[in-house]
Amino acid sequence: MAERVTERSSEKPAPPETDAPRTANVKGRKQLLRTMRKEMLPAVESIAGYTQMLRNDAADRPPEILADLDKLEAVATELYEFIKEEVTPNWPEVGSDQFAERLKTTRHEVGNRLNHALGYCQFLIMEERERFFGALAGDLETIQRFCQNCNALLLRFKGLADEPDAPAAPDDLSDARRAVEPHFAHASDAHPVEPARILVVDDSSETCLLLTKFLEREEHTVETAQNGHSALEALSTSEFDLVLLDFMMPGLSGFEVLQQIKCDERLRATPVIMISALDAVSDMVPCIEAGAEDYLTKPVDFALLKARVNASLERMRLREQEFGRHFTPELARHLLRNPDLVREGRDVDVTVLFCDIRGFSGLSERLGPAETVRWLGDVMAVLSDCVLSYHGVLVDYIGDELMAMWGAPQEIENHAELACRAAFDMLARLPELNERWQHVIDAETDLGIGLNSGVARVGNTGSIRKFKYGPLGNTVNLASRVQGATKYLSSRLLLTGGTHQRLAAHFPSRRLCQVRVVNIQEAVELYELLTPGESNVTDLAERYERALNDFEQQRLPQAAATLGNLLVDDPCDGPSLMLMSRVVDRLLHSEGDFDPVWDLPGK
Repeated sequence: MAERVTERSSEKPAPPETDAPRTANVKGRKQLLRTMRKEMLPAVESIAGYTQMLRNDAADRPPEILADLDKLEAVATELYEFIKEEVTPNWPEVGSDQFAERLKTTRHEVGNRLNHALGYCQFLIMEERERFFGALAGDLETIQRFCQNCNALLLRFKGLADEPDAPAAPDDLSDARRAVEPHFAHASDAHPVEPARILVVDDSSETCLLLTKFLEREEHTVETAQNGHSALEALSTSEFDLVLLDFMMPGLSGFEVLQQIKCDERLRATPVIMISALDAVSDMVPCIEAGAEDYLTKPVDFALLKARVNASLERMRLREQEFGRHFTPELARHLLRNPDLVREGRDVDVTVLFCDIRGFSGLSERLGPAETVRWLGDVMAVLSDCVLSYHGVLVDYIGDELMAMWGAPQEIENHAELACRAAFDMLARLPELNERWQHVIDAETDLGIGLNSGVARVGNTGSIRKFKYGPLGNTVNLASRVQGATKYLSSRLLLTGGTHQRLAAHFPSRRLCQVRVVNIQEAVELYELLTPGESNVTDLAERYERALNDFEQQRLPQAAATLGNLLVDDPCDGPSLMLMSRVVDRLLHSEGDFDPVWDLPGK
C-alpha cells in the first residue's frame, strides 16, 4: 500500500438511452462511485500510515497495547484492499435489484471495518489516558478523525439510492444526537450499574472482540454469537441481562432474531439493543416497534454504548426492584424472564408460613396509630428479611400477620427446610427488635409461627385490578390455623405432620398432640420445632412424647407421673402444662368416650 492508487477510467460508453434524465442519473451515480473511491482510499491509507508510525513510537508499551495497534493497522489495510476491489464504477445497472444488494453489502462491509478501526482507536485512547498519561493520545485522536471522515464519506453512499439532484435525506437527527448524547454518557458514571451478563451477536468476529473487550472493561460478563441461530441457542440455554444484536447478518437476520426473542414468553423481557451499519431511522423503526429497547449505529461510539447499556440495565433493575418487594433479587430476575410462572395458576407442593405478633391489639391501643405504624413497620421489615434470606416469597401482610411461601414459583425440593430455617431466624431476631422497641412499647415483642406443607393452587390470587401472587387451598387454611394454635399450646413455632415428614432428621422436634381446628374436620398432628443447640432438647422431647403416648393410650397415671417430673425440671414448659391439664381433666371426668384429639376453641 506504499504507492497511492491512481484512477484509470475503463468504463465503456453508456448505451444510448431515450430517457435523458435517467441517463444523467446513471452517469451521476457512477461518478459518485468514482469520487467515493478517490476520496476514501487516501484517507484509509493515512490511517494505516499513521498507525505504522505510532507503532514505532509506542515500542515501550505493553504487549496488549502493541497487539491492538497491529490489529488497527491490519484493519486499515484490509479496508483499503476492499475499497480498491469493490468500490468501482463497474457495478450492476443502477436501479436494479443487483445494484441495491451490492450497495447494501458494500456499505455493511465498509461500515464494519470502520467500526473496528474506530473501536480500536477509542479503546487505545482510553488506555493511553488512564495508564500512560495520554502521551500518544493526540496521535490516536488524529487516526480517529481519519476514521470519522471515512464514515462521513460512507454516508454519501445514500445518494446512490436517491436522485443525484435531490437534497440529502435528514439522517434521523444523528448529528444532533451525537452532540447531545455524550453528555448523558458521562453522566452515567454517576449512577453505576451492577455487572451484568450480556450476549453480543455480530457476524464479524472483530466486532465481537471489540465489544467484548470494552464491556469486560466495564466489568460485565460477555458471551458472543456470530449468527442468529447461535444466538437463539445461547438464549435457550443461558439467562442474559441484555443482548447487543447486529441488524444485518447473513442467514437469520438480526431483525428475525429479535422477532423470535419477543415471541418467546421466556425471552421477551430480555432487553435488546440493535446495532446497525446502516445509519437510517427506517431500518430501526421496525426494530423498536418489534420490541427492541434501543439502537446504535456503527461505527459504535463507546461512550454512547456505555450510556445505552447502562440505561437498559437500569430499566431492568427497576423492574426487578418492583418484583423484589415480594421475591429475592434472583427470583425476581427469573420471573421477569419467565412471566408464565406468575401468571398461570398451577398445583405445586409448597410450604406456607404464617407469623403473628403476639398481643398486638392491646399494644397498638396503648401506643396510638403513629407509634404503632413505626413499630409494626420495623418488625415486618425484619421478618421479611428472614423470608427473603431463605429464598421465600412474601405473599401478604394482613395487619400484624405476615404470610410467606416456599416451593413456588420455582420448585424447590427442600422448601420445608428453608421455611423452618426462616422461622428460626425470625425468633433469633427478637432480641434485636426488643433492644430497639421494648422501652417504647413497654413490652417484649413476641411471635407465633405456624407452618404447613402440601399441594396448593399457586398463581394470581388477586384480581385483574390488583395482582397478588400466592397460594390458595386447604394447605393455606391449615397453616393459618396452626399459627392460631400457638397461643393455645403456649409455643412459638408449630408445624403440621405434612411439614415434619419433609424435614431431615437433624431438625429437633417433638410431637405435641392431635387437634381439630376451626372449619377443618380432619384431625391434624402438630409438632413443635425445638431450637438446635439448646441443652436437653432431646431429653425434653423424649419425656414429653412418652407422656403423650400414655395419655393417648389412656394410661393416665403414668402420663401424669412423667409430666410431673418433667415440670419439676422445666416448670415453664407450655406444652407440658397444657397436656397435664388435659390428663387431670380426664382423671376428674372419666365418664364418656375418650378422644385424644383436642378440639381447639378458636382460630
